[in-house]
Amino acid sequence: PPIVAPARLEPPGQRVVRRKGINALPDNEAVKNHSPQEIIDAASASWRSIAYGHYEVSLEQRFDHDGNFIKLVFVFHCKHKEPKHDPVMRDRLRTGDGTRNLLSTARACDNRRGVPSGVDPTGRVSIIGSDLEFSEALHVALLAIECARDHRPFSSVTSDLRQAEVQLLRPGTQLPTAATISNYVRRIYIGASVDVAEYLQNIPGALHLAVDGWTCPTSESYLGVIVFWLEGREMWRAILEFIRQSYGISHGRLQYGIEHKLRAICLDNASNNNTLVRQLGNLVPTFRGSPDRIRCVAHVLNLMAKAFMALLDASSTRARITASDGVSSAEAAALAAASSDGDDPSNDPQDSTSDVDPDKLQHDTGVVQGVAAQAVELMREWGTAISTSELASSRQIAGLARRDELFRELVRKDPELQAIASHLHFKGPVQWLTGKDGLKLKKYALTEHQWKLAHQLSEVLELLALRARLFDIRDDVFKQDLSPVIRTGAEAALLVFDKYIGNMGESDFYTIAVVMCPDRKLKWFADWNYAVEPIRTQVIARFTELFPEASIHSYLETPVVPPDVIRQCGGVIPYWNNQLDSRPRLARMALDYLTAPASSVDAERAFSSGRLMINHLQHQMSSRTFQSQMAIGSWFGTPLLPNLSSVASIVKSYM
Repeated sequence: PPIVAPARLEPPGQRVVRRKGINALPDNEAVKNHSPQEIIDAASASWRSIAYGHYEVSLEQRFDHDGNFIKLVFVFHCKHKEPKHDPVMRDRLRTGDGTRNLLSTARACDNRRGVPSGVDPTGRVSIIGSDLEFSEALHVALLAIECARDHRPFSSVTSDLRQAEVQLLRPGTQLPTAATISNYVRRIYIGASVDVAEYLQNIPGALHLAVDGWTCPTSESYLGVIVFWLEGREMWRAILEFIRQSYGISHGRLQYGIEHKLRAICLDNASNNNTLVRQLGNLVPTFRGSPDRIRCVAHVLNLMAKAFMALLDASSTRARITASDGVSSAEAAALAAASSDGDDPSNDPQDSTSDVDPDKLQHDTGVVQGVAAQAVELMREWGTAISTSELASSRQIAGLARRDELFRELVRKDPELQAIASHLHFKGPVQWLTGKDGLKLKKYALTEHQWKLAHQLSEVLELLALRARLFDIRDDVFKQDLSPVIRTGAEAALLVFDKYIGNMGESDFYTIAVVMCPDRKLKWFADWNYAVEPIRTQVIARFTELFPEASIHSYLETPVVPPDVIRQCGGVIPYWNNQLDSRPRLARMALDYLTAPASSVDAERAFSSGRLMINHLQHQMSSRTFQSQMAIGSWFGTPLLPNLSSVASIVKSYM
């Protein structure tokens, strides 16, 4: 084995944070050069939570037994002098710990005093905040956030029912017009963007992005950008921006000034995302391109599932199989005829993909058609051919699942598996219903052969994620007399796996994230017969690149931490949070890598709300208004825009 230099222990030190002025100074320099009030004022300028409004803050110095200075501690005293409300203490530099203790004790104090609380029972910031008295600014803020968060049209604020409700609750209150609320939505977005930028620029850890494309009903194309970050022990995510594709992703980067914080970007596997990664690498010096790209695992699994089911879907395979060079013209014609069978339930007109992003749909359809045709040809060469009767019969099985929206979000909800399993469970009643005259369900009746195929399909879908099992299915290793359709579908899924999973090796996020799990480290790779030394070299090189003054050797050489210890801490993220004081650089790298998103599902969910915000009947909404609504609706209730009081302060500045 190569000779390794003795491990260099990382010296304990205070966390390195990107702050300015007094906040950037270590405790010993801050207390030497500035007064306690100056230190408090500098720190409180970035405190956003309403919990701080419950307290008066003082600063204490802590010394060891020999009288040596150790650190500065903020002490939060209840401003209401409630005798049972003990002071809450927090180290000056532990700004990443969040405000959970402050919030929970403030609420308990409010309950004891019998006053309305600014904090909800979960400890999160309340929807109102500290402004409990009615004001015009607070009212406008409420209406604007209601439209943005709940996807309501601006005209809803002036409906006759809304006016009646307001007169019942507070007679004489004048409602603003729809145009006024629309204007304030844009103003709130502009005002909040400044605070959001400052907040994201100054969080201690890294930022991660998930990006996906979307075409809205007005035919405008957007890039949806979701930002992920860690505050204290809690992960947060929010829409950073909906960017018109004509602007490009650099628009969001320049507007928020967060390029120095960017660590990873999660994208699906569409080929146009390769271009986006290259462009981002040119724009952001610290972004390494492919090594910092995370491929959406959910998208890969979804494509594998679609490829497996492709032969059961006439629309997925008709074009490619008909045109395949490996299929004779007579057989192609027969397959095409089977695909266009009018009685095939899989051709149900009620099934639609109109709400799917057309660019992504085109990519996925192309991949599925390609691997399906390739799988048919390969299996034919290996002696497993699909007859036209087998294909037509199997597609009627697919019709069962399409009754329950086949192919919709298989990875998330397994609708095919649920539909087919239900069909098998209620086989007797189903046979009675499909055989009864007058119900017009006979075209959905299954033969015994089709019931057998449905049973096989049900078992296969449960095991689809197990790649080794797919090989067994393709080769019928256990001699189960599997249908050629099932075996060919397994080969199609394997082709997708080989196409995309190999590309994940371009990124070091996957291996480093495993190594930074203290209960796994390099031992996990050794247990699974990976070559450990290249991974060790990769991890050391990356750590040295990020923290050239420190070493990770001691962490790699020490035994793994027992899983019970991780569980007692509440998980791997809280474990590393607890290590920030003693091993700040190692803990920071671990948190930055372990908080990266594994899928771009959150970006897709943002598009779902986008369809609610701007539908086919709303063609007059401007692009800027749409972007503003999507952003502030997502920010509200997070540290970016905590409550209505924070929104009202922005509204008031424009009045």
